Amino acid sequence: MKLSQFVLALFIGSIILISCGKDNELTPNPIYDPEASGTTNNGGGNGGGSGGGTIISQGLTGNFGGTSITINECFFEMDSVVILTHIEAKNSDSSQTVNFVINEHITAPKTYSANDTLTTISYDFDAKDTSTQTNFIGVNGNLVITSVTATEIKGTFSFSSVNIDDFNQSENVTGGSFTAKKK
Repeated sequence: MKLSQFVLALFIGSIILISCGKDNELTPNPIYDPEASGTTNNGGGNGGGSGGGTIISQGLTGNFGGTSITINECFFEMDSVVILTHIEAKNSDSSQTVNFVINEHITAPKTYSANDTLTTISYDFDAKDTSTQTNFIGVNGNLVITSVTATEIKGTFSFSSVNIDDFNQSENVTGGSFTAKKK
């Protein structure tokens, strides 16, 4: 009887010690983490499709309505209260910004559609001058997360967008890629 109580106590103690370990919500998945496996996932995820261009070391690049744009600052943060991932690229004077808001924590490669309820894709140009500011939102296309670690998210994107102030003005965004560092 005492031996079975001892084994039970040892088992419960082991469970408590294991469950009290430090949790990391962004533990890299070795199947998709290029540093762990030497490979990258080129999209696919939920919904398939390709996002766009060649991934750069940090920042965001793409063709926005016929204009090639490169932004060197690109960061991500995950909100634990609202449960979302915000990826933002903006130039040093904040006159150009690109935002991807995903209503879940990104923990593995996945394809997000610009027109689903989980994803908001937007960009602003001339953001500092309200008389010439243009705000676009993605309405059709993909944001493809290709690599996720605890400190970096990489991906590609390609989508159609409309000006939120004038729905008759639309643009195609092509060949987009980003590397976002943890904020």
